[in-house]
Amino acid sequence: MHTINLIKAHYHIIFLGASLLICAASISSYWLTASERAGSVLDDPLVHHPYQYLLSDTIEAPDIIWEPPLPQDSEKNWKFSVFTPPKIWFDRKARKWVAESPISKPPLEIQLIDIQPHPFRLHFKGYSTTSAEAKLLFENTETGQAVRGSIGDRFPEQEFVIRSFKETLVDHEDGTKTRSATAVIIDQRSGEKITLIKGKPHYTDNFIVTLQEIKNPSTLFTLKAKGASFSIRETVYTLKAVDFQNQRVTLETKSLKNKPKMIYTLGIRDNPSS
Repeated sequence: MHTINLIKAHYHIIFLGASLLICAASISSYWLTASERAGSVLDDPLVHHPYQYLLSDTIEAPDIIWEPPLPQDSEKNWKFSVFTPPKIWFDRKARKWVAESPISKPPLEIQLIDIQPHPFRLHFKGYSTTSAEAKLLFENTETGQAVRGSIGDRFPEQEFVIRSFKETLVDHEDGTKTRSATAVIIDQRSGEKITLIKGKPHYTDNFIVTLQEIKNPSTLFTLKAKGASFSIRETVYTLKAVDFQNQRVTLETKSLKNKPKMIYTLGIRDNPSS
């Protein structure tokens, strides 16, 4: 009984001592384990044979001269755009860095002087209708002759056949009405079916586009078909499209220095647009 009372009286001292013994055992175990790990690292062959550093070939970036900005046009139609970074890449074959300045359209060296579309030789001039049939009037601009006929009539000397005729009533926004008429013929020269509108010329795919070199006004270029091209110094110009109604042409330029292709739209004697 005396022993139990003695333990109760010194319980906190006994507990503290046991805690210190456990802590000391834990620290001893940690240091023993750490020593074993250190020994295994020292025995690793990679420690005594570290990686070797290899120097790569020296790569020098070329000196790039950036082109100055293009002047704005004289009509104050100025255009602004966000910054376009240069193209930079590594050329594996040449083993060097390559840089290109941002793409900008250089000014054209030519201007559009004239567009001459070729009207079809036959014009639909007028008509008269009766309860039985319609009589159509055509003019041959090549010979100056007038030709009158009905649907189904053939004209060997003029080289065409009247295929059909249609008259329509057109309503306008102001409440008025007008008559419109079309005649379909077969052109025996080409074998094509052509629709002629009364009072309006019909244009064929044949044309003459005249361009002029700005620095040398006496130098003219005439193009007669889409896809036709010519060159000035190191630039090749190709005709892509012709707009007869608005008197404009679309040109593609290709530099012989392997620069990107550019597309320009030109009106008669105006500034090019993209």
